Amino acid sequence: MAPGRVMRAYLFAAVAAAAIALVWLAYAQGKDAGRAACEARVAAAAAAAREDERKRDAIAAQVGMDMLDFLSRMAEQQETVTHETIERVRTIYRDRPVPADCIWPDGMQAELDAAVRRANAAAR
Repeated sequence: MAPGRVMRAYLFAAVAAAAIALVWLAYAQGKDAGRAACEARVAAAAAAAREDERKRDAIAAQVGMDMLDFLSRMAEQQETVTHETIERVRTIYRDRPVPADCIWPDGMQAELDAAVRRANAAAR
């Protein structure tokens, strides 16, 4: 074989090897860049999900506190209304003479009906 042909064969092999190495290096860099971009998108989505969860937890805590405040006010109001009704009934019975032919004193039936309505409303 002629020395020029051998040299060209070596030169061709060296250029082919360099081209393959460059293609492989570009592929590896592109693959790494793609992986990094994908990981960044996943991290951003996870951060957004954590933020949404934090907001939901804050809203749930506030709703729970509002509900407890409401129920506390309702219990106080119910206690006041119940106490007032008992005092009214006692006053009607105590302060009014009841004739023998009358079952309820004046105003007693209205008070009882109102107390029944309040109790039914509170039970709901």
